[in-house]
Amino acid sequence: MFPVKVKVEKSEMEMAKAQNQLDAILQCLLEKSCMDREHLHEEARKRPLQTHNFMIINSKI
Repeated sequence: MFPVKVKVEKSEMEMAKAQNQLDAILQCLLEKSCMDREHLHEEARKRPLQTHNFMIINSKI
């Protein structure tokens, strides 16, 4: 006997559900990326100030 390949097509409803799940995952990743980027920018803004304040405090000692 020869092997037989059977092609199974998903219904439109299953495909729409899968697309919605992928869209939700992508949206979560985008939101996380934006939050991470904002956090990094906040940290970058804080660092120079902390270094500057440290130098001022130490110079007064």
